[in-house]
Amino acid sequence: YLKAGSTTRIEHHATVSTSSNSWNFAYNVGAGVSYAVSEQLALDLGYRYYDLGSASPGASAVDGITPGGSVDVTAHELSLALRFSGF
Repeated sequence: YLKAGSTTRIEHHATVSTSSNSWNFAYNVGAGVSYAVSEQLALDLGYRYYDLGSASPGASAVDGITPGGSVDVTAHELSLALRFSGF
């Protein structure tokens, strides 16, 4: 099976003297396989990649990122599931 999705998000930046907004496009893609263990039970193995755009840490340093900088927000997800379809 294949998976995909997308969205947008707005990031609001505000200081004492200025205010601004920035838009980010976010998406995810993935794939997986399903193995029928029995008529009612399946084993799923899946992978998904997320890219949520970039983010700014704000007014103070976070994890070594200085104020005014930005960081790309991404993630990898691996899932293993048992699916029961007996109802």
